[in-house]
Amino acid sequence: AQASSAVDMPVRQRAHWAGETGDYNQEFIVSRDAFDTALIEDARSAGVLCIAGQCGTIQLDDTGAILDVNAVDNGTRQVKARFFVDARGRAAPRVRSQGLRGPETTGLIREVVAAGAPGTMIESFCNGWAWFVSSGSQAFLQIFVDSTKGLPKRDSLADHHEQLCGQLKHIPQFAELSFTGPVISRNATNLMSTDLVTGRSLRVGDAAVALDPLSGHGMFAAFGSALAASATINTILRQPCNSGLAQRFYTDRATHAAMRNARIGRDFYRLETGWQDQHFWRARSVWPDDEPAHEPAGSQPPRIENMPVVANGLITQQAVVVTADHPRGVWPVSY
Repeated sequence: AQASSAVDMPVRQRAHWAGETGDYNQEFIVSRDAFDTALIEDARSAGVLCIAGQCGTIQLDDTGAILDVNAVDNGTRQVKARFFVDARGRAAPRVRSQGLRGPETTGLIREVVAAGAPGTMIESFCNGWAWFVSSGSQAFLQIFVDSTKGLPKRDSLADHHEQLCGQLKHIPQFAELSFTGPVISRNATNLMSTDLVTGRSLRVGDAAVALDPLSGHGMFAAFGSALAASATINTILRQPCNSGLAQRFYTDRATHAAMRNARIGRDFYRLETGWQDQHFWRARSVWPDDEPAHEPAGSQPPRIENMPVVANGLITQQAVVVTADHPRGVWPVSY
C-alpha cells in the first residue's frame, strides 16, 4: 500500500515534564499531505470512486444521502449514496451545546528551519505545553494554550508565539528555533459529538471524537473508529433489524474511548505540579471528572452480560465477560 510507504521510520521522543527530562518512547513522523494523497491512491486502486472537490448541500434521510459536490475537474455534480460518513475531522459541523467538550485549547503552529537529526520533544511551561517535531528536512513547533478568552488577532499571533517560545527552556537546547512562515492556529479542544450515528449517517475519526493532542493517539483512534464504523455500516445496510444494536455498539465504543482518553490526559496534566495555580493547568487537571482512567484489575468480580460485538464483519449480540478493566467486555473466551 502506498499509504504505509508514506510513513517514515520511528524517531526518538524526548520530553520534559514534571521536572524530569528523558527519552520515553518512539514516534512515527508522517507528512499528512503525502499520507492523505497516498490513502486516496490506495482507495482508487481498490476500485473506490474518488471525487476531488468541495462538498456543498447534504440531504440526509432514512434511505441515504444526496450531496452537491463542486468537483475540481467536472463542475457541480450531485452524488447519491446509501450511506454518508462524515470524516471532515474537527471541521465537521457540531452542536456546540451538546456532547463532551474540554477546556478550550488552540494549537499555534509555526514552521522551523530544520536542523539536526529527526526527532520530537514535548515540554511543559507556565502557560501550556509545546511539541517540536523534525523529520530532518522539515520541522515545526506547536504550542498549545488555553483559548477560553480568545487569542490575539492574526497580525499579532507571531509576536504572541515568540513570547510563548521565550518561556521554553529545553526545546531550544534540543533544536535551534529559527522560524519561517506565518503562525497557523488550529482548534485542539477535546471534543465528542452526540450524533455519532443517525439513520444513514455516521461520524468517524475527529468528526466523532477529537482527542487532546497530548495523548498522541489521534491517528490510532481514527483508524480504530474506522474499523468499528465499517462493521456498523455493514450491519445497518445488510441487517437493518440490528440497526439499533449497531448504533449502540458504535456509540458505546466512542463514548468509552473519549472518556478514557480524557481521564488519561487529566492524569498527565496532574503530574505537572509546578504551575497548578495557573488557569491552563488547573482547568485540565480536574476535567472531565475525578473518576479513575483505569479501574484496578480485580476490583470488581467478573460477570457475564449480553453486549454487541463484531463477528464476521457484522454487529451481533453475544455473551461477554465484563471485568473492572474491561467494562465493554471480552469476547470470545476459550475454555
